[in-house]
Amino acid sequence: MLLLDCCFSGRPVLGHGASVPAFSTEPTPGVYFVGSAEQLALASSDSERTAFTGALIDVLEEGDPRGPHPMTLDSVYDAVFRVMRERQLPLPRRQAEGLVGNLVLAPNPAVATPEGAPEAPAPPTPGRSPYPGLNPYAPDDARLFHGRERMVARLLAALREETEPSDPGEPPAPPHGLWILVGPSGSGKTSLLNAGLLHRLRDGALAGSAGWPVLRMAPGAVPLRRLADRFAVPPDDLGALRTNPEGAASGLVNRMLAERPGQRVVLVVDQLEESFTLCRDESERAAFLRVLTVLSRSMLIILALRADFYGRAAAEPALLPALRDRAVLVEPMTAGELRAAIEEPATRSGLRLDDGLAELILHEFGAVNGERPAAGALPLLSHALWETWRRREDTRLTFAGYRAAGGIAQALARTAEEIHDKLDAEGRAVLKHLLTRLVRVGDDGSPDTARPVERRALVHGLPGEPARRLIEQLTAARLLTHDQDTTRLSHEALIRAWPPLQGWVDADRAWLRLRQQLTDDAAVWDRSERDPSLLYRGNRLATLRDRLEDAAEGARELDSLPAAFKDASVRLEQRGVRRRRAAVAVLATLFLLATTGLVGSLVFQRQAEQAHQRDLARYLAAEAEDLRTTQPGLAKQLSLLSFEMNKDAGRSALLNSRRAPGLINGGQSATDLATSTDGKMLAISSGDWIVLRTKDGPVRVAADSVGAVAVSRDGRALAAVTHPDNGSEPATVRLWDLTRPAKPRPTAALKADGPVDTLVFGADGKVLYGGARSGRILRWRLAGPAAPAALPALDDRSGTIDSLAVSPRRDLLAAMSKDGRIAVWKVADPARPERVTTLSGAPYSVSAAGTLHRVAFDRTGMLLAAPMAVKSEYGLGLWRLDEPGKPQRIRREGEDGDYSSSNCIGDLTSLAFSPAHDQIVGACDTWHAWAYRSDSLDHLIVAGATISIPTGFKATGTILFDPGKSRRLMLTTDHGVLIWYLSNAMQPGADTTLPLPVGVGSQVDYRRAGRRQLMAWEGVGANYLADVTDLDNRRLVAATRAPDMFTGGDIALSPDGKLLADVELYKKDKGKARYVGGAAAGHHARQHAPVEHDR
Repeated sequence: MLLLDCCFSGRPVLGHGASVPAFSTEPTPGVYFVGSAEQLALASSDSERTAFTGALIDVLEEGDPRGPHPMTLDSVYDAVFRVMRERQLPLPRRQAEGLVGNLVLAPNPAVATPEGAPEAPAPPTPGRSPYPGLNPYAPDDARLFHGRERMVARLLAALREETEPSDPGEPPAPPHGLWILVGPSGSGKTSLLNAGLLHRLRDGALAGSAGWPVLRMAPGAVPLRRLADRFAVPPDDLGALRTNPEGAASGLVNRMLAERPGQRVVLVVDQLEESFTLCRDESERAAFLRVLTVLSRSMLIILALRADFYGRAAAEPALLPALRDRAVLVEPMTAGELRAAIEEPATRSGLRLDDGLAELILHEFGAVNGERPAAGALPLLSHALWETWRRREDTRLTFAGYRAAGGIAQALARTAEEIHDKLDAEGRAVLKHLLTRLVRVGDDGSPDTARPVERRALVHGLPGEPARRLIEQLTAARLLTHDQDTTRLSHEALIRAWPPLQGWVDADRAWLRLRQQLTDDAAVWDRSERDPSLLYRGNRLATLRDRLEDAAEGARELDSLPAAFKDASVRLEQRGVRRRRAAVAVLATLFLLATTGLVGSLVFQRQAEQAHQRDLARYLAAEAEDLRTTQPGLAKQLSLLSFEMNKDAGRSALLNSRRAPGLINGGQSATDLATSTDGKMLAISSGDWIVLRTKDGPVRVAADSVGAVAVSRDGRALAAVTHPDNGSEPATVRLWDLTRPAKPRPTAALKADGPVDTLVFGADGKVLYGGARSGRILRWRLAGPAAPAALPALDDRSGTIDSLAVSPRRDLLAAMSKDGRIAVWKVADPARPERVTTLSGAPYSVSAAGTLHRVAFDRTGMLLAAPMAVKSEYGLGLWRLDEPGKPQRIRREGEDGDYSSSNCIGDLTSLAFSPAHDQIVGACDTWHAWAYRSDSLDHLIVAGATISIPTGFKATGTILFDPGKSRRLMLTTDHGVLIWYLSNAMQPGADTTLPLPVGVGSQVDYRRAGRRQLMAWEGVGANYLADVTDLDNRRLVAATRAPDMFTGGDIALSPDGKLLADVELYKKDKGKARYVGGAAAGHHARQHAPVEHDR
């Protein structure tokens, strides 16, 4: 038992939306929850207890003379409620599920302990219930229908206003036209029309209305036919209503009023939404609405429409004028009206309510303190009152009866649950199939609704006697109602209020939707004289068969008409199969006769197509080569297309495309790049945008004049420098949370005292560093839930800081300034940073087009790279940092003081280490690659490829490897980000380099032999055969004697890789070159005899 004694404890928001009537969360099994007040609780200054706690203690100490002995949780709550109501204190709230309220809490001091058996309650007086439960009030129930007087008066006033004559002396004309009453499901529309409006018309509320004939109907699946039945139209005349509604409809009214001149026919169409949910024939619905429009010219028609179908109705031209000019909205009942609806029916029937019971019901219904209950809750109230009446004592409706019924929230569910719990396994299965057949599942987000079902169809396929008994029990409990030969749920509230029924519908929703579609289609087929063109075929019939097989046992049985429709569809399909087989046999015979003459033509056509494809592939490959340096992206696409059309013609272009760059973020300038450690987050600085590229696609983040960007190692944070005037004013460093990459969330905007040119996150992501033009390194602490806090800046005592880098493992920070000084800091403790060394690199004096990254750490944190000045050029400087305070510069063998390794003519703007290989790249006017070894200070750096930027692109400064795809190299340009495949520093696009000895020319051959890949080459005096299947673990298979480099002619491998041959020119005789061919067994290195040839 949970008691909350504080303000607003009676309306906590603990779950998923408002419920009816008390709390905004569903009850929790086994928990009895009481809140002291919906708004402000009271604690009087002259009392030692709060109002609620004081009332509770008084009840426990003094007892309740009206309560049982001993007191249960519910009886204590009811007593406290009465005490607080009598004292005019804030009223409490209760929430419980099941029978938990029957648990005994304490003895009742106000009631003597009974001796012997407890006294039985007085038997109920006989009589009819004044409350209809889930059924609506009928016109004859008007004396019991209370609380809706205001709405009935509104309806009558609207009708009177329509009929008032222009001349005051003339009598009012009878009303006519189409009116629509709109309200939520469960707002009492049917009762309002039956026991309210129609009863008042019968009493003469409008001039002459006492004798007006009244017709009532619901559209159902065939609304036009139902309308004709109400007017006693013979079936043979139904076609006239479709084809000539003007003449036929006028005749209906004239025939009905032939003996009643001057009167008006009233037609009430209840549940108009059935014309959308049950009627699947659009022509039937359109004809029905057209006839109503014609009839409304000479009679009064009132439609009742569920509010959630207002949009569907507004799409019908026949209803649009009424919705615009003659729609009446059903308003929620006030607390006073609800009290009348509770108390007046009992009073009129000679019954009385326990003192305070009406207040308790209103309180739990949510109709106190000026509030109104949730829309559509009236059926729950009516059913709770009906169940309370069933448990009455003599003429008294009691607290105990109300609690036993389950109260407002649980009465309807408890009624259904009591029936369910008394059934055996077979009975429960029958209950499930009965109730789900009475539900029409919604389409396209529309709600589930009740549907009438013929009783014969309702019990089809179910055990006869159990189904009959169960229908009687559900009817007695007022959960089902019957109309002629159909049965339906008394109200759709049962679908929402009883979770098992909702669960059954949700579990079988697909099958239920298919079955109701099948039923609708079968009805249309039957009305169309079983037209074969309406039967199912192909995929639709196959889907029906599959769903029937997957349907639960007992749900597979179809009604007679849908079953006949399905069987007819199957027979039609089988006849079609037989016809197709016969046709195929005939065609096959004709085909065999014609094949001989066609084969030659087809072969020739195929050869011509292949030749055309080959020529087109060659053309595309040539175009790709021409565009390789100007439009690399298009060249790659053409190369791939050429290869797909003809592999031989397009192979060379496809291989060449690997060494050409691709393009992302094309057409947009890129000035900086940053990635997460795993490569799953790439940030591109692009003018007034930051483009985030993830596996789910690109996301654009708006920011003015973006400069440097940085991404934390885990990819969860983004930082960017923005300037109000392109970098000349004090910068703002902005932060975003990337936990949800698709929706970056701004978290902070950090003001700097001047421009900031570079950013980098610390290795653990808890500190952000910024390089300022003032020569200081700005720092912000990001850890913890508080806003980022500025840390003391690191004073580099030099010029503008243009580049920053953080080692991934050793807590080192490198800062390079434009004067070439490189400061290395130990930043393991942000509170005590320590400068460990200063290095000399190349200065940078020109204006940068983008962000500079002139200093970089390798993946181990043991190597530091930066540009160095070499005479009039700029080369790569590389230092080992085994001891950060004693850096060792890497030198080449024979270095004489001038350091050169594939130098740049212009300034190096960016350096980047490969995340997986011992390679480093640098960007300047071109870009360069170097390979290195990290186990020695000598022979360490090898110059690799030097690659020019494609024509039409201008590098903007940043070069970066993708950590997630270590062979992908990215370079920022003024037209996007160029991407190269760099696995081998010697040649972009190549996977590796074979270290061939001097003297090897073009005498190389390659073969794929099974799963192995072999390569042979002719060296100086030896042939070599290597297994290159695994490029990282190449293996020399054989070496045999070969011609020298001056007489060797060629080399070749046999297709199976077992034979290696070479050719040697050994003499010239009378102007003829003579060759000798030598052969060697590759895998076993056995020499074969040479063979001489003349050429």
